[in-house]
Amino acid sequence: MLGNLLSLIFRGLSIYRWNTFPRLRDISSLDHLSFVAHIAITLSWIMEEKEGKKYDTWLLLKKILWSGFFTFIYSDISSEVKYRLRKNEPHLYSELEGKVYEYLLGLDLPLHLKDDISLIMLPSPEDEIIAFSKAWAWYYEVYYNSLVFKDAYEPLLQNIQARIIEEGGEHFFAYLNLDPSHQTNVEKYLLTIHRLASSYRWNLSRRIHPVSVLSHTYIITFLSYVIGALEWCSEDDITDMMLTALYHDIPEVITGDIITPTKKAVDWLEEAICSIEESMVQDYLLGYLAEYDFTSTISRKMLTPWNEKNGKLVKLADIFSALLEARIEQPYSPEFSRVYKEIKKKIHTYDAKSVDYILKYWLDYFEEASQNGTHI
Repeated sequence: MLGNLLSLIFRGLSIYRWNTFPRLRDISSLDHLSFVAHIAITLSWIMEEKEGKKYDTWLLLKKILWSGFFTFIYSDISSEVKYRLRKNEPHLYSELEGKVYEYLLGLDLPLHLKDDISLIMLPSPEDEIIAFSKAWAWYYEVYYNSLVFKDAYEPLLQNIQARIIEEGGEHFFAYLNLDPSHQTNVEKYLLTIHRLASSYRWNLSRRIHPVSVLSHTYIITFLSYVIGALEWCSEDDITDMMLTALYHDIPEVITGDIITPTKKAVDWLEEAICSIEESMVQDYLLGYLAEYDFTSTISRKMLTPWNEKNGKLVKLADIFSALLEARIEQPYSPEFSRVYKEIKKKIHTYDAKSVDYILKYWLDYFEEASQNGTHI
């Protein structure tokens, strides 16, 4: 069922990378996947502009979204062990990966989602850029920890560089290198986005299960994909929705999350803040990508996401994510219990086919799990 699928995704919030190492920051699996998506999309668009090499954005995003389920299911297998297993025992790794997809295909999901799962299992040119993006994200997670815990992490830095070269990703170094002392503008842009792994939602409320803004972008990208499929949107529209979801909260890394009541505290304050936010995002984030034509697309999706085509459905995904976050906190907080009820009422105001389906196969699953004492 869809509830099983989405509960696995939320499991990724509490699966921390480098869990057996001393570390400066807690980076969740969802933080990592969202960052990988940003790296892969940015790099693919650069490759298209600079070298005329076209990657399928639809396939690229879906492969990244679904790849997380290996970690969600086999959370006790670390990235390093997974890489060595794939390298040294490819037949065993393939069998293990096959069991993940076998489980997913066995769920009671809409047929078009199952068709996508079958499709992403096939090799494609997008695999190369995804492998590099994961390794590059991995490198910087290790690098910053190595500044303090040198003995624990230094051997890994060399291994990651060797891995990238071995997998044929060296040609991407023209745009994303592995020299933190001489970062390209593209690297500065991406590493600025990564700061959202340390920015948390519901920051004025006490939470038992914090959700970073970066993790949130993965969650609503997946939900936008599911909602688009349930609404029978075209492939191009679903791709556009996933991109809107991926970028919609990125300005918060520069401006912070200024809540609506504050923006409406004084007449015309909201308009003034929006203008200031736009200039700050241009100055401190998008300015790094000024030489690229695709920056205009990113700018729209960052600054006016709900005005994009099917932006209303992406907003629905955003509200669904907030609903489940509130549902998880509800047993521990009267405040979130109230918020949960309010958001649930708001959901029912949406005239979308996917609403009843998700409420039935998602929330009912969580309610049943909660009553049975199952950990959510």
